[in-house]
Amino acid sequence: MEDGQIVFKSVLIAEDSAINQIFMQRSLGKICGRIDIAENGAQAVEFARANKYDIILMDIFMPEMDGYEATKVIREQLGVKTPIVAVTSVSLPGEEEKCMEAGMNGYIVKPFTPEVVKKLVSEKGSLQTEEDPEQPNTYHHNGLTINLNILFQLGDDTNEHIISMIQLFTDNMAVTVEKMIRLAGEQDWAHLQKTAHYAKSSLSVINVVELFELAKEIDFDCRGLKEIELIPAKVERFEKMFFDARDFLDDYITKI
Repeated sequence: MEDGQIVFKSVLIAEDSAINQIFMQRSLGKICGRIDIAENGAQAVEFARANKYDIILMDIFMPEMDGYEATKVIREQLGVKTPIVAVTSVSLPGEEEKCMEAGMNGYIVKPFTPEVVKKLVSEKGSLQTEEDPEQPNTYHHNGLTINLNILFQLGDDTNEHIISMIQLFTDNMAVTVEKMIRLAGEQDWAHLQKTAHYAKSSLSVINVVELFELAKEIDFDCRGLKEIELIPAKVERFEKMFFDARDFLDDYITKI
């Protein structure tokens, strides 16, 4: 694939996280003629009903209608045969089989690198990403590992872009954390699970490793109603860790 070559005339991205929307747009921008963004599964169905796409990248967990249900509607009701590739923030046992049963053609794990995108383009399939070794854009602060490598792999490492992405992340995550605290206090485990999953998805681009792992743990605990008496304390720990990460990131952008 040559640089600047348009491979897909049109792509639909179904993704509810604003920071992941930007990441995916920039990852695919040089090889796509047009990119449409759906913020939930219901919107994805409407986009697929009104437009023809070369490929659809479908987040699995979204509000209103998840990626599985949206794919089934697109396949069974609309009769669309466009390749649909699931995009997930974590690989679970049996996930690939579930994606195939819903009518998808494969899946990739966020955050995907440009190399994975190239493989996706050449095969119109999907592979799970492998963790890259630690690189210079990884930092350690108050017991946290803050990995900014993905921001620098998109070909746009200007200060303006890095600052805007970090500010978007911290602003959105602050709202998410506030919501998690409220839901934990209300013992609303179903909505807390969805909110923790959203947090985990946002953390796939600006990866605070310990925050990602804790969000995944809260997600799984709420999903299976396991040790629910411990969940509020985990949410409080998540809040503290986020504040520590935000302090570092605020300082980081003042120095670049």
